[in-house]
Amino acid sequence: MTRFVIASEPETAKEILNSSEFADRPIKESAYELLFNRAMGLHPSVITGGTSEGFPQPIFSAREEFPTSEDSAKKLVMNCWEYSTGETILPSKVVGFTRSKEKVQESVGKEMIFRGTDTVAILLEWTLARMVVHPDIQAKAQAEIDSVVGVNRQVADSDLPNLPYLQAILKETLRVHPPGPLLSWARLSIHDTHVGPHFVPAGTTAMVNMYAITHDEKIWSNPNEFKPERFMEEDVPIMGSDLRLAPFGAGRRVCPGKAMGMATAQLWLAQMLQNFRWVPTENGVDLTECLNLSMEMKSSLVCKAVPRISA
Repeated sequence: MTRFVIASEPETAKEILNSSEFADRPIKESAYELLFNRAMGLHPSVITGGTSEGFPQPIFSAREEFPTSEDSAKKLVMNCWEYSTGETILPSKVVGFTRSKEKVQESVGKEMIFRGTDTVAILLEWTLARMVVHPDIQAKAQAEIDSVVGVNRQVADSDLPNLPYLQAILKETLRVHPPGPLLSWARLSIHDTHVGPHFVPAGTTAMVNMYAITHDEKIWSNPNEFKPERFMEEDVPIMGSDLRLAPFGAGRRVCPGKAMGMATAQLWLAQMLQNFRWVPTENGVDLTECLNLSMEMKSSLVCKAVPRISA
């Protein structure tokens, strides 16, 4: 038997994620099966001089250390061009193939490939699915890109800060379809502690139900409606300071690749929308969710990519 405590409100989620009392990770049999027992994400939190022993924190915080690869974005677009001459395209295959080729640091390579590949691919698949279902939102994003970038060059990394509606679309996708609805890996209390008025013994596994928070009508108006405009009205931060939407977690155990992941998703989505109009096939789009290691589409997105500009 395992004792669990689950936070479904921003206040208790922040208390757990930012607390030094929940500094460890529970390592279960599945971690050993995936060879993650030695992974950075499951490393014990022996705090020494402001760092977790063996892994200085944060590792990938500096944007300059891992700049978004514009070359990989170009490869992604070229892969889409190859498929766009046919009847249908399977975005998850195109994104996953491109992402797996990227170089990462050898010391955390396996973990980066596993966590970085599936989360970015799943986020983009959900986003493109929403673009197909909501052509008005897709057209608005493309109009923004055309206004900022024009049609004579490809979207560059430096353009991203000037594309707020594109960023709002990704935020809304993360809210409605969070790839890690339970923030992937749990926390483990290392001492007896309290969460609010509740006593939590040492050795308790703590999880945050981010899906419940992002679909709570007390927190979000019309939570089941896909509405990127909500983030134009209020620029909610998503990097961990506001637990209404914290897809990467928060505190010392926050995802170290959060900045790189979001920058990659923004650039790739921008170029995919700049170059193609994404339209449904005769079978439409099934938005049914399926929880595996991440929150995936139960039926992979199949759609058409119609070129908007010449190759």
